[in-house]
Amino acid sequence: MHTCSIDLLIIETKNNQYEEKIFYVLMIACIGMTSIVNTSCSNQTDLVANEQQEKAGAEGVLISFGLSAEDYGTDTEVGTRGISNAQSGRVIATSTADMGNGLEVLTEVVEENAPKTRAGSRPVPSQDYYILAYKDGKEVAKWYGNSRNGTNFINYSDNRSLRHLQPGTYKFYVYNHTHMQLSNDILTTNINIGSRNAYYIAEEKTIPDVKQYKLDFVLKPMFARVRTKLKTYISGSFSGSCFGNSSFKQGEIPSHCNINPATGEVTNIPVTNDGSLAYGKLTESGQGTEGENGEIPYYYIITPDYTGNFFLEGTKLNKISFTFDGRSDMTIFGQNVANMTIENKLKTDVTLKAGKSYTLVYTMYRTGEYLFNDGVVRTLASGKREGKTPVAFVVDAQKRIAIALKDVEGKKQWATSNPQKAVNLWPQSEEGLRDGITEYNGVNADRGGFKETWSGIVR
Repeated sequence: MHTCSIDLLIIETKNNQYEEKIFYVLMIACIGMTSIVNTSCSNQTDLVANEQQEKAGAEGVLISFGLSAEDYGTDTEVGTRGISNAQSGRVIATSTADMGNGLEVLTEVVEENAPKTRAGSRPVPSQDYYILAYKDGKEVAKWYGNSRNGTNFINYSDNRSLRHLQPGTYKFYVYNHTHMQLSNDILTTNINIGSRNAYYIAEEKTIPDVKQYKLDFVLKPMFARVRTKLKTYISGSFSGSCFGNSSFKQGEIPSHCNINPATGEVTNIPVTNDGSLAYGKLTESGQGTEGENGEIPYYYIITPDYTGNFFLEGTKLNKISFTFDGRSDMTIFGQNVANMTIENKLKTDVTLKAGKSYTLVYTMYRTGEYLFNDGVVRTLASGKREGKTPVAFVVDAQKRIAIALKDVEGKKQWATSNPQKAVNLWPQSEEGLRDGITEYNGVNADRGGFKETWSGIVR
């Protein structure tokens, strides 16, 4: 659009009469010129508008492209049940396992929340892309270019970003050439080239009968992302460096995905051998709190947000295990974990979805039996998985002897010195002993100790 303007020329004279006449003539001339120029500007604007509204010519509609992306779920510092301060989301599956070396593990699968942003507000990675257009099962156009600014597609061919298509409905395929290839008319990708930058979309678009038109595509992640976090409730539980990988057996997960762009048919091909995907080194560590009032501290190590393992849609998490790499010199509670494997034995299996981000939270415990709030004896991981609260560590289950995890409420407390054993000591006499036994057995409801015992809980 052009901007038109007229500058008024003022001529200074000594004669007021001549000055008035000259000013009048100039003013009339300026009005005429303004009218002519405004008409010219208006005509140019109308030409632009008419070009946009004009019907497509014989060669078709001039096409350009805009690109943006949806991200995986983001990791924010929010704590909920079973979740560390390294991700927000919901626990969708759990399991427990004995690692066989004095350790047991509670596994929780966290499906992370999607980012709270408008769909397509994220720029695409600056990399090369292909755009294919299909109509009636046949490829009718193909573009190859880059999106250096993350929003506009620039075609490499002849340095042009535009190509004509006839008005109508087409099926478009947009993908990054590093993470997907077209071979023998089939689009294919595999888990060995999975990445956080692997984006793709297959979408029908209708091109109207106009002279030029821009198509906008919101690309989505090709893979499901899986991260791993190790967690304990005791400071100093982790020592040394941790390297890990996701391991799987022959035929149990898909390794390749083939897409026929002519028909839209998608086929997954299973892995042909036992294999693994390396996480590398788990480098991020920290601590946080959980519980209603944030009163429970915990400590964790996690794969960084920018990485993870990437699996194809349809993969079952129960078919994937976490293996500590032989390079790991990590110990947990003093136990060396190099080459050890944590199998996912989820009560309800999880089927991974492309574009979703999941975190496998492995909470480590020392193996041992605990007395829970309902009188049941379980290992700590299995009891917590059932939603129970541990109250004591079991010393002898047969004799019902356990050590309380916290002091009994009221005036009684654990102590080794006489002044702290009780607020009011009973006299060291037969009468005092009988009074103590009576109170212990619960005759005094406020101070009775029997209700605090193992037998008192389950009676």
